[in-house]
Amino acid sequence: MADLTHTWLPWHADSIETAGSSSGDKYLSYGVFDANGRAVVDAMNSSVAEIRMEDDGEPEGFVTRWDEQGRADCEHIVHAVNSHAKLIDAIGDVLSDMMFCVAPSKSTLSKCREALALAAPHLGLHHAPKAAALQKP
Repeated sequence: MADLTHTWLPWHADSIETAGSSSGDKYLSYGVFDANGRAVVDAMNSSVAEIRMEDDGEPEGFVTRWDEQGRADCEHIVHAVNSHAKLIDAIGDVLSDMMFCVAPSKSTLSKCREALALAAPHLGLHHAPKAAALQKP
């Protein structure tokens, strides 16, 4: 039996219309999809769902309901997975340079900045660290 790896990247988050609850209210849940558009995971059975509502302002108008927590969580998963390979590659280059006691090369620093720029918003950072912060003191 062959070892399995994760499905094809890049992944993306998108909405999924639910059939509705026992009260009949439909809402948009969210899921994570692979590069071929196949569902990897969804938040439909999440116990942390936070259903939000917005109407179009008309008396008999359309009401949109969605799971805001499911949207945020699925987008976080997507960004973490999609930036993982670049982060690991950049860390490997830095460690390789450190093994030979040399300062990281410009290409290594550039690769680190690119990887951190992808991951920074999802690591709780408002911006990626400056190049100087990635160099030895």
